[in-house]
Amino acid sequence: MAIQINLQQAAVFKSYFESLAFAEEERNYKWAVHLLVSGLLSERLIESENFPSLLAKLMTGKLTPQDVGLASGEAEAVEAELQNMDGGLFGALANLCGGQWGTLQLYWIPVAVDYGFGERLRQAFRALLMGKDPLKERIDTFREVMEGIQVELRDAGGFKPKWTVQRISYPFIGMVLGAYDPTAYTFYHAGNLKRALEELGADWPNIEGGRRYVAVLELVRESESALRAEGLPIRDLIDVQSLLYMRGEELKPGGEGPGGRHDAAEQLAASILWPTDRARQLLALAERGRPLLFSGPPGTGKTFVARALARIIAPDDDHIEVVQFHPSYAYEDFMEGIRPRVGDSGGTIRYDIQPGVFRRIANEAADDPESPFVLIIDEMNRANLPRVLGEVLYCIEYRGKNGEIQLPYSGEAFSLPENVLIIGTMNTADRSIALVDAALRRRFLELEFPPDLDVLKRWWAQQGNPDLGEDAAARLERLNAELMTRLDAHRLIGHTYLMNQHIAEEGFEPVWEWQLKPVLQEHLHAHPDDVEQLRKAFLSE
Repeated sequence: MAIQINLQQAAVFKSYFESLAFAEEERNYKWAVHLLVSGLLSERLIESENFPSLLAKLMTGKLTPQDVGLASGEAEAVEAELQNMDGGLFGALANLCGGQWGTLQLYWIPVAVDYGFGERLRQAFRALLMGKDPLKERIDTFREVMEGIQVELRDAGGFKPKWTVQRISYPFIGMVLGAYDPTAYTFYHAGNLKRALEELGADWPNIEGGRRYVAVLELVRESESALRAEGLPIRDLIDVQSLLYMRGEELKPGGEGPGGRHDAAEQLAASILWPTDRARQLLALAERGRPLLFSGPPGTGKTFVARALARIIAPDDDHIEVVQFHPSYAYEDFMEGIRPRVGDSGGTIRYDIQPGVFRRIANEAADDPESPFVLIIDEMNRANLPRVLGEVLYCIEYRGKNGEIQLPYSGEAFSLPENVLIIGTMNTADRSIALVDAALRRRFLELEFPPDLDVLKRWWAQQGNPDLGEDAAARLERLNAELMTRLDAHRLIGHTYLMNQHIAEEGFEPVWEWQLKPVLQEHLHAHPDDVEQLRKAFLSE
């Protein structure tokens, strides 16, 4: 939907633009960062032998106007503005990178320079800013390369205790690009941008990778055009992002107006092919703060719906973690454990206490309390849950300080912030679900996912082949009716098995031979004749 600014909204943005807060709290420090970063990332300096050390100075907040050759007037303005910032340049960078959580992106780069990764970093930044590939591909490559450098730095002994490999966040990408050229790129703050843009009629992009930043950038550019059309003297995307940020601060999420629960329900329903009322009920359950448990036979869309719900709730995929449990998964993977690391010299081995996925997302949520985070635990019942979760169950039930525990390895206090939603999925055809004890299940709101013929029909209608959808639904209904007489509802066949475009060309026989038959032979290993009867029920015209 195109950005639309009405007269009332235009007046609000005009009042922001003319306020002292706009200049003193938004525009000026971002412009100061721009002057420093654009100087550092200029072709002259990025190709110089001093670039790695200057990049390290930037990330530690010690880069000066003189380092990048700013003229005296600009240098004085930058120094004066950053002196007014809490934390100076480092504080300004932290704000643009997402607050305290964003500073995680800044710490490891200077260490990487010390460990000899300066040339790799130069190549990564040069490719991001000056590469010939489309922007979305440059962003994805940059994130991948920077994560690879972190892995090598960790393995070389360059990580400090409690450091973990971090995905390069969208706010960090936005800080680099927006400061490099604010006429072409925008800073990125998902929560406030999302609220403000949705009020203006935009659909927040629920996509991953570099495509998300590019889509948000296009919305900010549309907002730039709309604001200029209303007479605001917009100078660059710093102005636009700052106005949207200020508006987002004032908007309260969760209302029934634009960008509120109603729009979210429609967006979720469209993505998972549910009726809007059913999607709205799911969102309402998620807002209760208790963990959700999606249970049902294989192929009923549990993980797909969990991911779609997470993308509606969380501002971007930096705020979403997905982990799949398995029989070897342990407490040390989930919470924290002692892990071997190569020492700083001589190839010695040292042992560090490393946080697991649950502790990492809890720490990030605590550092960014205004943003929702989602942890998806796929195939939850495949792990030894008492062994994996331990005392975490207490934290799940009693959030915040009321649920504080002491961790066994680090001895530190831990609690689960209120802004973390946990979504677990369970395959009811796996008999290990019987091992999931009542103490765990009573802490979750459990939703059953049966085979859904309506979703199947809607999917095929969306592909432009509604008649095939009706045929697929009829076959699945016959097959599951026969299964109910032989097995139980936990081992029915899910609708997603038949959501495959190849069926339009190849028919249903390959689905039976390659997907359904192996599953049913396992379920009915003692009754092979039944499998042939099920084949006839499914393939008969």
